[in-house]
Amino acid sequence: MNITFEPKKVATFLSAIVIFLIIANSVGMVSKYYFGSHRIALFNLDGEGNIPTLFSSGAELLCAGLLAIIATARKRQNKREYLYWAGLSIIFLFIAVDDGAALHEKIIRPLRNALNTSGALYYAWVIPYGMLVIAVGLIYFRFLFSLSVRMRYLFILAATLFVGGALGVEMIGSDWFERFGHENVGYELITMFEQSLQMAGILVFIYALMSYIETELNDLFIHIGSLASLPAQKTP
Repeated sequence: MNITFEPKKVATFLSAIVIFLIIANSVGMVSKYYFGSHRIALFNLDGEGNIPTLFSSGAELLCAGLLAIIATARKRQNKREYLYWAGLSIIFLFIAVDDGAALHEKIIRPLRNALNTSGALYYAWVIPYGMLVIAVGLIYFRFLFSLSVRMRYLFILAATLFVGGALGVEMIGSDWFERFGHENVGYELITMFEQSLQMAGILVFIYALMSYIETELNDLFIHIGSLASLPAQKTP
């Protein structure tokens, strides 16, 4: 029995979930600010411990898993580039844990007090994380250009969407929060745009990784079970 996952179909399915989450968040926002009803926290894109958080963490874990598969395959082929793939897998594992446990939010107050930040840096976590993004970009610059043109553009698009939302739009929301607070439509729209960009970036990356496995590792075979259950290989 073969179970096949096609990159386009997987991306389409995940995109449908993202669209649903955005619509559900929008309905909750409208009901809260225009009809005076309580917002459905279960679908709040800026909330914690809810369905959007679960989806984002799960998608990021999927990225970590796909990257680990690629790293393992390249290592078995004695390709030194496997270290880059393994590094990315660890990074996305951390991102998934950070997203699920909101680790970055726990350092906001200490950093803000220590550095006396305000405005776009009111959410002070963007400072160390921004430095990490720059460091990763410098380390992976050569690796990026070792990829095919199509893969390179997909990776750049995914990174632009994700980092643009996680850091760029987050800084806009940070300034807005300091000046106007979070109980207003403006802040809700900013956070919805931020989370939408991040999820879009992850979806593009999942599609890129699955496409890479399909095109570059077309002889990849994943077996679940004992080695004894593998069919005997014929020798010429």
